[in-house]
Amino acid sequence: MRRTTEEAQKTRASILRAALESFADLGWDGTSFVGVGRRAGVTRGAVHHYFADKRALLHAALDEGWSDAMAPLLEALEGDGARGAERLLRFIADYVTALAGDERFRQLAIVSTLVAPQSVDLRTGLAAKEEGMSSWEDGIRSALQDADLRRGLDVDTALSSVLISIHGLTLTAATQRSRLPDRPTDAQLLASATIFGVLA
Repeated sequence: MRRTTEEAQKTRASILRAALESFADLGWDGTSFVGVGRRAGVTRGAVHHYFADKRALLHAALDEGWSDAMAPLLEALEGDGARGAERLLRFIADYVTALAGDERFRQLAIVSTLVAPQSVDLRTGLAAKEEGMSSWEDGIRSALQDADLRRGLDVDTALSSVLISIHGLTLTAATQRSRLPDRPTDAQLLASATIFGVLA
């Protein structure tokens, strides 16, 4: 019996969720098609049907995982009538809250910072990371352009400062989750502290 397109999409999504969990739990070396299939409730052959190798599986799990997880957060950076500083604060607070309280977000942080570097050569990995961050950068840049920056600070320098903070928060979620705040009010305070240096 032929499977429907919807069933195939559900199977693929299940495999990607299982792969993300496996990479976060077991790392690059410990993850296998057999283990991912077991977690997803499918055979090793089914995993191989969708993904040629472990590297393709990892990249799809990260690319699609981040894209899906970040979509609502990136909306916070769009012009919804709020000023740029308010949008940026909301974005960072929501990002911190997700890193601290959403297991899938934390898995993405772990796999991005600790596992993915083992799967590709440095140049390829850096290029992929830069491309993946481009939509984040665009939204942050837009918010900064609509904010009052500290005197003498340009948008590019402010953008670098915010991105460095985001990378640090992501690494903290992967390695020292307990350092991230549990409560949304504390996430707001951390977001304020994070961008205090760039806003007037």
